[in-house]
Amino acid sequence: LLTFFLVLTCTVNVYAGPRSGYSDPIAEYQSTLGPKIESYSRYWNTKEKLMQVYKELTKNYVSTEISKLKYIYLYPDIEEGVSGYYNPDVIVKNDGTYAMGDNSYIVILGCDESSTLSTISQTLAHEYGHHFTTYYIVTYEHLYGKGWINSKYAKIRGLNKMSAVVNYSSTNSNSKWDISEIAAWDYVQLFGSQSSKNSIDYKDVQERADYGYTSTTSIGFNAYPQENLELPLAAHVQGLY
Repeated sequence: LLTFFLVLTCTVNVYAGPRSGYSDPIAEYQSTLGPKIESYSRYWNTKEKLMQVYKELTKNYVSTEISKLKYIYLYPDIEEGVSGYYNPDVIVKNDGTYAMGDNSYIVILGCDESSTLSTISQTLAHEYGHHFTTYYIVTYEHLYGKGWINSKYAKIRGLNKMSAVVNYSSTNSNSKWDISEIAAWDYVQLFGSQSSKNSIDYKDVQERADYGYTSTTSIGFNAYPQENLELPLAAHVQGLY
């Protein structure tokens, strides 16, 4: 999920900080290359654990864009249907073009339930995918919002020819057709860590009976590699990588 805010270079840079209603962070870790990680979750309660979150982050493909990520916040509770979100700091310059500011951040939710790296790795990779794709399209094509439909990414992916596609973070949009969401899923497929693409060995009816399984609560990457299954997988799109 992605939310966003814009600031003008002629104004003071206003940073939308952590969520309200929480006391001081339980644990903090300042990474060497980029974000400071703050945890408000009782399970992510030491600097050493947050160092492991950073290590998992860097198992995804990262480059210079990481310096523009200010914070990663870990919160105990979860919003319905949302496991995390990304807030980019995109600046509108005086000439009307866009650039990245220094205050983008990622929020990971439900961390009292997701108490291991394997349970947050895909959300972490997906939200970093928002940061990665936003940084490069904004920085090198100076496109944002409605302009994403004209990006090289949209053209290579063929999204500019699909009427169902909606513009980056469109209000009340169907997320599976939102360009920014498609791009973030593509990032996970092409550049995500091994943990973020964990597959599950699904059992058939007879195997489930033999093993005594009564329910399946997890969905593996092999069954759900992207939200929009009407689109070809990222690896199948020539030139996308």
